Amino acid sequence: MLGRQKFKISESVTAGHPDKMADQISDLILDWCLYRNTNAKVAIETMVTLNHIIISGEISEIEINNNEIDIEIRSFLKLLGYDKDGFNYDTVKITFLIKMQSPEILNSVSKSKKNAAGDQGIVFGYAINETKDFMPAPIYYSHILLSRIITDFPNDFGPDGKIQIVIKYDDDGIPIAINQLLLSIQHIKDIKYITFKGKLFEYIKDIISIYNIAMCSYDDFLFNPSGSFVVGGPVSDCGVTGRKIIVDSYGSGVPHGGGAFSGKDATKIDRSAAYIARYIAKNIVHKKLANECLIKIAYAIGLHNPLLFHAYTANDIGSLVRNYDLENCCLKIFDLSPSGICKLLNLDLPIFSTTASYGHFGREYQEETKEFSWEKIENSLFS
Repeated sequence: MLGRQKFKISESVTAGHPDKMADQISDLILDWCLYRNTNAKVAIETMVTLNHIIISGEISEIEINNNEIDIEIRSFLKLLGYDKDGFNYDTVKITFLIKMQSPEILNSVSKSKKNAAGDQGIVFGYAINETKDFMPAPIYYSHILLSRIITDFPNDFGPDGKIQIVIKYDDDGIPIAINQLLLSIQHIKDIKYITFKGKLFEYIKDIISIYNIAMCSYDDFLFNPSGSFVVGGPVSDCGVTGRKIIVDSYGSGVPHGGGAFSGKDATKIDRSAAYIARYIAKNIVHKKLANECLIKIAYAIGLHNPLLFHAYTANDIGSLVRNYDLENCCLKIFDLSPSGICKLLNLDLPIFSTTASYGHFGREYQEETKEFSWEKIENSLFS
């Protein structure tokens, strides 16, 4: 969150939201490829719609088995709860339009043992000390609440839904309350709105109290304000890979380079460089080198090292300034080539499917990495 504000807002979507389904299917295929060849180059795009899934993109160095992938996708859809007419895991038509990666791109990426960037692009990494996982409070609580709601009310809600939260901050920039909460979620046909809204309100109030955050008033809790939401998912809304990039990252208010994450192997810097940028920013805040940190990196296709690396930090939240000393330290210590990032963060492993819903960052089990000597940075900055 850049700049001090009294109120900040972000949203999250369920794993069964059509766009998130597309992201997860793309990453299922990526993991399938990496399980068989850790050097696979993958760029998969998925579209889900009424009774149909269309999968396209490029893959190199591996022969795709459509039957195996078909089975995995259907198992995934069954777990989400898509077993009704219009979009049923057992009868949905799956079309594969996957082709080989361009040899020109493959050659530019793999022209040495050290992979070059598979595309040009700009990425951002961010961390702030307002939550235990160093994530902005609005996106952090959005993911927590929506994932809990969809898990704890399996007989009342369908797979498709969204949440939007406004967080109120005090004069010191500390999140103190949910000022407004909007929940739009697919539900069973016979739900009693007034009764269920009260039940949900108390449920959310109990969860959020654990985090020392106050709940908004009953009137500021909006539950399915459009009315009935029985028909959802791909039956009512087409989903496409890469349409929830702000949900995937830090929520509104933090810069984003525009590139999607899902379906891409680690040579695609849209993903891998965004991960290392978050890793650097998170550890800078964790080591108390700053209360807030923004990392910006830019790449060119076919080149190993970034064209640009900027680090912005602040101890007074909302006053980020460029930190040249920190930049110089990071550039000396980190190998920011795709190969270097992949090695540090273990991005050649089939670990991506679980990142594709409820955010790619702020999830400890996914952000565990090899031990790194941050003392080098600390000593350089404070010697």
